[in-house]
Amino acid sequence: MAASSWKAFDAFAKPVDGLRTQSSAGGAITLLASVAAGLLFLSQLILYAQVDIKHSLHLAESVWTPLPESTVHLDPLEAFISNKNKIRVFLHVTFPHVPCSDLDYSLNGQALKNQKQAGLPKLSMMPPSAEEYRKATGTTAQNTEGGCTVRGSSMRVDQAGGSFGVAITPIAFQGALQAFQMETMMGLKSGAMGGKQSFNVSHYIHDLRFGTMFPLATNPLKDAPFVINNEGAGGGIA
Repeated sequence: MAASSWKAFDAFAKPVDGLRTQSSAGGAITLLASVAAGLLFLSQLILYAQVDIKHSLHLAESVWTPLPESTVHLDPLEAFISNKNKIRVFLHVTFPHVPCSDLDYSLNGQALKNQKQAGLPKLSMMPPSAEEYRKATGTTAQNTEGGCTVRGSSMRVDQAGGSFGVAITPIAFQGALQAFQMETMMGLKSGAMGGKQSFNVSHYIHDLRFGTMFPLATNPLKDAPFVINNEGAGGGIA
């Protein structure tokens, strides 16, 4: 194609002596810009079509400061508005070695176990059944450690920036930390003073879902064991 014929594509005509003229350079620039815009549009369509769904569970040490107890009741309209743009969480997890008294749960960083404010979500915490204990430990031995099963379906978290967690209480964590330090200072065997082995937060997730599952989708957080190794530096308290 002759350079002079590119003038027809020039979208940036230049005013010269009262007339708008087209140039070959302007036509070439217009063609290049159009091709780049088309490629960018196609790439965005491809990225939009290739959706990669990933499930993840993040465990971290959490230290909460409980709010003062309150008896404020939410108006039904306020409760409806507060639940907008939130996703429902279904949770069923067993900690076979941690008693319920040493566990707490939080929503957006606020500890909820001992809160009495109306409208706040509540999770049931009770010793595991024989079947739950068997799944969590992989043995048929009788439950002699107590343990705790946390279950609930009323938890709702913000779709953007929301979080919830289940962890040992700050008091239990401090007790474990002190036991670790005493064992280290005295050169005792791990667990001799109720340390690493006594505060075993290994757990078994029977089911953990966020909202409604996609049809035919698999849930990697269903019937999933998580063994926390408390040996070595750092321990495994979460």
